[in-house]
Amino acid sequence: MFEDCEVVAAGQAGVAVRGGARPRLERCRVHHAAGSGLTATGENSGLEAVGCEVYEVRGSGVQITGRATAHLTECDVHRTTADGVTLDTDAVLTLADCRIHDIPENAVDLRSRSVLTMARTSVRQFGRNGLSVWDPGTRVDANQCEIFDTPATTRPCGSATVRRWCSTPAGCTTCRTRCSCSTAAPVRTSSTATCPSAQHGGVRQRRSDGTARRLPHQGRRDRRMVP
Repeated sequence: MFEDCEVVAAGQAGVAVRGGARPRLERCRVHHAAGSGLTATGENSGLEAVGCEVYEVRGSGVQITGRATAHLTECDVHRTTADGVTLDTDAVLTLADCRIHDIPENAVDLRSRSVLTMARTSVRQFGRNGLSVWDPGTRVDANQCEIFDTPATTRPCGSATVRRWCSTPAGCTTCRTRCSCSTAAPVRTSSTATCPSAQHGGVRQRRSDGTARRLPHQGRRDRRMVP
């Protein structure tokens, strides 16, 4: 059992479970890992987390694969660079009273006969699908859950001086430019700039034939589209 621990800047996954291990985490924080936040793989491997937080990881927040099982209660998964939760190859996961939000890709992605049980869990502010279910035999049972705040709402993430524009909000409200936190480097801006394209000479406008053209700015504070 691990209680009140903090895992910071791991070179791969924040917490990796394999080989039949079955740890329990309570009130732990996992962040700024180079891989997934929590990962479990292999038959008889299991992970239980209660009151934990996973954020700012360079992969999925939680990844369960290869017949492993996991149970998360009152956990918070947010600000990942890939899917919030990934299940693959007969994985089994239970989410109870959890919060998954600010995800640039799928909030929850299931494949290859994985099984997910969700109860009183909220899913919001995701870049693609709130719940993505693939392949025959893959199952989801959701009870008293909420999936809301689709990519229609937009806002930049980061500070006023160094912003990273991400697809969790869907893009710039002025020019609709989109890019992904997993590929886009932080963009140094002033507090009045709107998006990365505005830093490189103009905003983009979509032509009727589907191609894009770059338009001149109308001033530092005026980002209106030009007809």
